[in-house]
Amino acid sequence: MCDIWNNPMVNNALKAMSKEDLEKYKKIGEQLYGSVNFEDSTVVKQLITPADEAVAYIEEGLKSGLLPEDLDENEVILLQQTYGEEWYKKYGFSREEVPEPGLSLQAKKGIEEAIETKIKEAQNKNKKTKNK
Repeated sequence: MCDIWNNPMVNNALKAMSKEDLEKYKKIGEQLYGSVNFEDSTVVKQLITPADEAVAYIEEGLKSGLLPEDLDENEVILLQQTYGEEWYKKYGFSREEVPEPGLSLQAKKGIEEAIETKIKEAQNKNKKTKNK
């Protein structure tokens, strides 16, 4: 009986793979063989967590045209926890397009506009006092 993994075709295929591909297949193998007990066919650990599944669902929405403003607070928080504070860059959005948890996009824009107005007022006030 031959060893199907120890042959020139398999060895050449492994040599031709990039490091990224090798790592990807390694993870797939770990998930497949690390999650099932083949002796009694029981699941040892869950392959995908509910959080992973939720992130995948949100990502599909974003890829299909969903805008950050359409996300609810929990979805924004989940993306921040998964990909960091600048998660929106992964999908080509700017910071201004993303609502902050606890703050709607309209409220955020209103606050930013009020701050800009106050800054301009202060700058104009400074210019007037310098000109006197």
